Amino acid sequence: MIDKFALFAAVVEKNGLAAGGRELGLSPAAATERLAALEAHFGAKLLNRTTRAISLTDEGSIVL
Repeated sequence: MIDKFALFAAVVEKNGLAAGGRELGLSPAAATERLAALEAHFGAKLLNRTTRAISLTDEGSIVL
């Protein structure tokens, strides 16, 4: 099973949810689901996501 923290780090490194998921062999839907689970675990939004960009929130910076 792919670690949610590894996915989070890959998404930040690749600057994209789909790209980070692909690096770990996940579909965009699976990557989104796992990232949502990680955010639920912390009770905070970790990334600001738009269709064109991803940036860390203050909480995401702490987790990373």
